[in-house]
Amino acid sequence: MKKIGVALVLTALLYGDEIERINALVKEIESMRVGYEKCEEHLKLCRSASTISAKSTQEQECKNSLENHHDSKRNEIQKLHSQIQSLKNQIDSYQNDLKAKSRKIAFLQQKIEMLETKRKENQNNADTANGSNTCRKELVTVKKKNEESVHTRSTKKVSAEITSYRITKTQPKTFRTLREADIYDKPDGVKIARWEKGRSFTSYIESGEWVKITGYFINRKWTSAKKGLWIKKSDAFERKQ
Repeated sequence: MKKIGVALVLTALLYGDEIERINALVKEIESMRVGYEKCEEHLKLCRSASTISAKSTQEQECKNSLENHHDSKRNEIQKLHSQIQSLKNQIDSYQNDLKAKSRKIAFLQQKIEMLETKRKENQNNADTANGSNTCRKELVTVKKKNEESVHTRSTKKVSAEITSYRITKTQPKTFRTLREADIYDKPDGVKIARWEKGRSFTSYIESGEWVKITGYFINRKWTSAKKGLWIKKSDAFERKQ
C-alpha cells in the first residue's frame, strides 16, 4: 500500500501540470462550442434576413417593372387615341369635301341640263326655220313644176285624184309626230311605214283629216319625199316658229 501511495504521489507530481492543461483545453473547447452555436444561430438569422431582403428586392423590382410596363402601355394608348382623333378629323374633312363636291356636281348637272334644254330649243327653232324655208322653196319649185307640166298632165289622172280625195294647199308648215304613227300611201290607203314619236316633217298639202308629208329630216338634213306619204292630223302637231 505504501508503494501504491508513493506511486500516486509521484504520478500526481509528474502529471499535475498536464491535467491542468487538459482541463484548460476542455474549458476552451466548451467555450468554442458555445461560441460556434451562437455563431450558427446568428448565421441563421442573417440568412433569414437576407432571404426576406432578397424577396423584398425582387418584389420591388417586379413592381417597378409592372409600373414601367403600365406606363408604356398608357403611352401607347394615348398615341392610339391621338391617331384615332387625327383620323376622325381627316374623315370629317373628307366628308365636308365630299358634300362640297356633291353640291358642285349637282350644280354642274343642273347647268348642263339647262344648256342641253336650251340647245334643243335652239335646234328646234333652227329646224323649224329651216323647214319653213325649205317648204317655201319646195312650194316655189312645185309651183314652177306644176306650171310647166300643167299642159302635159293627164286629164284622166287629175280627175281620178280629185274624185278619190280632195286636195287643199296651205302655207308650208313644219310638223312633229305626237306619238308613234302609221304612214299611208294615200288617205285611207295602205299602211307603208311607222314613224317614231317626235319625228319632224314638212307639208303644205292637206286632205280632210290627213296631211301629206312632202319632206322630212334625216340627221337634221331635210329630204324631199319621193313618194306619197300621208299621216293623220291626230297623230301630229304643228311646230310654231
